Amino acid sequence: MDIPKALLTKTQRFFYKATSYSLAPAILSPFAFGYIGIPGDIQIMIRRLVIPESQRAKALEIFSLEQWFLGLFIIAVVTMLWGTFGLGYRHYLLKRIIALTDKENFELKQRLNSNTVDYYEFFSRFIFNSYYSALQLTSNERISLYRLDMDHFLCVGRYSDNEIYKQKPSRLYPKNQGCISRAWQIGSSQHVSKFCPESEIDQWVAEHVSDFGFEESTLREMTMKSRSLKCIRIQDANNNNIAVIAFESVNQDGLPIGKIERKMNERERKSLCHLLEALESHIPSLQNASSEGF
Repeated sequence: MDIPKALLTKTQRFFYKATSYSLAPAILSPFAFGYIGIPGDIQIMIRRLVIPESQRAKALEIFSLEQWFLGLFIIAVVTMLWGTFGLGYRHYLLKRIIALTDKENFELKQRLNSNTVDYYEFFSRFIFNSYYSALQLTSNERISLYRLDMDHFLCVGRYSDNEIYKQKPSRLYPKNQGCISRAWQIGSSQHVSKFCPESEIDQWVAEHVSDFGFEESTLREMTMKSRSLKCIRIQDANNNNIAVIAFESVNQDGLPIGKIERKMNERERKSLCHLLEALESHIPSLQNASSEGF
């Protein structure tokens, strides 16, 4: 289970991961105590069955039999304590995570029920809570949510730890350009560039002009020149296209593609669709503006 960074401190995240291994000690400690408590002749029989004679002889050269039993007893006590308290502490952390997540969801619902919802801020916060933190992305990555409005994509939410990359875009994106367009058409698209935009900008630009139909000037003006992208289409219950969510990284291997695909399963896509439909009245529309004479 991936834990959003905002929900736990660094120390708590360390112990959460460490306690995920506490089940095995909890299972092994009874066997250790059981071995110590059985009669000596059965202990001898088990040692002869499990440990070759040559290894038993070498072991007795290092420590005496009593010292080995003392060590086994100490290990049994430590594993019992680790298994017991580890599972208890992990349970406590899970309850804390659930409580904090419920609080975040409640706040989001409160905002949703308000008549003055800032759709962009709402979706940006949702992207951070649900995807960016859960996937443990860095300042080299960005997630954006696009909704089609007439023949252009409107960015309705975006998040990155990089303040430059997270800025709200001032322009619309043509329907027939980019990885977003391909995802809109076929459901999902992925692209990894062979060229580094910092050292091979001309090749990077030429690649994107050729593959995605971008204008050269548009590519050179982009604040985030991504090397890897993963875009996934969002549909409603009637299989009508609603939106596209885009994951980007400036590094060639910066995106955890497998995690993204598992995270954006059918259930998650439906949930995101319902959220978009619920906030539809708060999202500006070019079509409505056009009908009103703007």
